[in-house]
Amino acid sequence: MNLRALALASLLALAAHAAPEPKVTLSRPRIVVGDVVDRAGLLVAGIDLGAAPPPGGSRVLAREEIERAIRQAGASPAGLTIPSTVRVESAAIRTSPSELAEVLRPAIAKQLTTGVSLVKVEPMGELLLPPRAQLRAVTFPKPARMKGNVRTAAVAEFELDGAVVARATIPFTIDVSEDAIRPDAPRGTRVAVIADVGSVQITTSAVLGSDARIGDVTTAQIASTNRVVRVRLVRADQAHIVETP
Repeated sequence: MNLRALALASLLALAAHAAPEPKVTLSRPRIVVGDVVDRAGLLVAGIDLGAAPPPGGSRVLAREEIERAIRQAGASPAGLTIPSTVRVESAAIRTSPSELAEVLRPAIAKQLTTGVSLVKVEPMGELLLPPRAQLRAVTFPKPARMKGNVRTAAVAEFELDGAVVARATIPFTIDVSEDAIRPDAPRGTRVAVIADVGSVQITTSAVLGSDARIGDVTTAQIASTNRVVRVRLVRADQAHIVETP
């Protein structure tokens, strides 16, 4: 057997006996040394190694990376049995579209204004979530002021142990009634406008420059000076200035 063949045979033999890459499965958003190093002492076990991969994903940590993190935390990796590489996987549960819709429906419905009703929630597919993940927030823009069925979308955030671990855009359909598009204060309505000047509130009278619903930002003309300012309608007859008068 020549030297080249002998070297190749030796490499194959070493590969056959090499230990498999260790693998760790986590169900939380951060990785610590104790997750990837066996018998890590209390002083180093809690040292952070960064974010866990997304649900269902994996991340490979090299020994050098782990040792560097330990030293940066002011500890020593001496005496630790650290694998050359370790694969970290994040546990995941497949959440079906119907399950997502069931979770999101009440969260969307409670944010709808009077005269707007939820017709259906239509997730586009399943979502991978860590075990124990909870819905954190659902946000969506104000619906267009048009009567009838309106299709829009919400952004849903899921959290685990206080960290956001997944986001998804979820389409849904609402029904907008005539009452919902009728302004709370039509253009030309005279309202009391409140300005905060330091610790003092000043109230004056103004006329709205456009139709507005409660919560809308619009313009108003101050009756005493004719100055036009931006205001937020807080009641049908009251608004707050949102810029310095």
